Formats: sequence, structure tokens, C-alpha cells
Amino acid sequence: MIDDDYDLGRYELKYAVKVKHRDEILAIARDHATPDIYAKPLSNISGALGYTVHSLYFDTPELLDYTERLSEARIRSRLRIRTYGKLGEDSPLFLENKRKFNDRVIKHRINLCSADSWVASSQTMPWRDYAEKIDPKQRFGYRNFVHAIESCGRQPMTVVRYEREVLTGSSVDDPKIRLTFDYQVRAAKTKDARDVFAHSSYSLIPDDVMIMEMKFDWNKPAWMRRICKTLGSRAEPVSKFGLSMVNGYRTGKPQEVSYLTPRNAISARSQQ
Repeated sequence: MIDDDYDLGRYELKYAVKVKHRDEILAIARDHATPDIYAKPLSNISGALGYTVHSLYFDTPELLDYTERLSEARIRSRLRIRTYGKLGEDSPLFLENKRKFNDRVIKHRINLCSADSWVASSQTMPWRDYAEKIDPKQRFGYRNFVHAIESCGRQPMTVVRYEREVLTGSSVDDPKIRLTFDYQVRAAKTKDARDVFAHSSYSLIPDDVMIMEMKFDWNKPAWMRRICKTLGSRAEPVSKFGLSMVNGYRTGKPQEVSYLTPRNAISARSQQ
């Protein structure tokens, strides 16, 4: 469940796809990708292997990060805390700064502690519990994360939860390839950084739509291009952070809701 740290960045292309096309996609992918070694059966998706993802996002009181996402700023950052599974499973917890530079994504993550110890912290800023314990190799990244949060007054805003099916490239030529499907994408508002397992209170994507992501370092593999051609799909800038913010804090702004909602998700909602 632990992605590699992509110091040089990678491409992450997203597609809103109807869940009914999953088997069709897997038929093309099966000769080129295999389930992630950390994957476990997903209880709500038959035959899928993956894990539950929880991401707690920060933003400034003025919603600077959300505004940059809305304007599609060429260079922008996303500060979040991420963990997997359920409370009580002692899953790892990460501090992450996900940066977008033009069309590439650079993600820096710090493996800080277990999610259970994070939740149990008495600090409203739990990262401070680990200031003296951080691995020297991760100290620079830790300080950058803390500075980005505290210097601009960033606060916890939303927790996004979803079920992620994960396949990794089986070719030795490009082992960092990822093909993922995100199902049942939901969110909750929060003001507590420890609340990484917050109960999801609103849906971001209709359940008959999944977010497919294709992740690769340099050239899009031929089999991924074949999937897109078969589905007639084009990548679009799907932002779970943006969707969580607009649905949690900006519901009175229908133009923003419409702008951030993927095309297939719009058509699915209109049929509900």
C-alpha cells in the first residue's frame, strides 16, 4: 500500500469511468499488470484487491489551496495526512506534500508513525509529538511539511475516503507503473488533524462511477493507450480534494460544483 517517493515526478492521468467497464479494462491490463503486493480483498467490490484510503486535507482560512486548484494554477501544492485500512490495524500514517508542476506530479511523503498512535495523540497538532523522534533522513521533508502547515495557518478541512483497487506494472522496463480504480469516494468535514478516520458524510462521485488513474514516469504504455481508445475516454483533472471542498464548503456555488465534477459523474447524478 506504500507508493514509491517520486522525486522527479510522474504523470498521473485520471478518468471518470463507469464501474460496468471494469472487467473490460482488466481484460486488457491483465497481461501487463498485477495486483499490488499489499492489496487485500475489498469487501464491497467483488474480486477487487486493494485497500481503503483515508486522506485528511489542509487549507488556509482563505481557501488558498482550493482557489489554486479551481484556477488550475500551473504550480500548486496539496498538504495532507494519509493512512490506510481501519482504526486498530496499526497502519502506517504519512505526512504528504503533493506538488503539481505543469503536467507532472511530485509527491514527498514522511512515514511518521502508526495511525493508531496519531489518533490517540493529546496534541491538536500531532506532528509535534514526533519532532525529536523523526528519522534524520526524513527530517528535511518533515520540517518542510510542518512549515507549510504552520507558517500559513493551514487547518484541517476534509477527510476523503475511498476503496482503491491497485495494479502495478509487471514489466521490468517500467515497474513503477500503477493502474488504480477508486470506488465509493466520500468525504467529511473536520477541524481535527487526528480525525483521519472521520465518518464519511457526503458522496463525491456516484457509486456507479469509478476514478481510474494511470500513473507512469515517462511514456504512457501502449496497453494503457489501448484502454483509453477502447473506452473512448480522455483524461480530465479530477480532484478529490477539490470535490471534497466544493461539496463541503461551497455548495452555494453551483458553477464551481459543475466545473469540478467529472463528466461521467454529472451524467450519473442526472439519472438519479
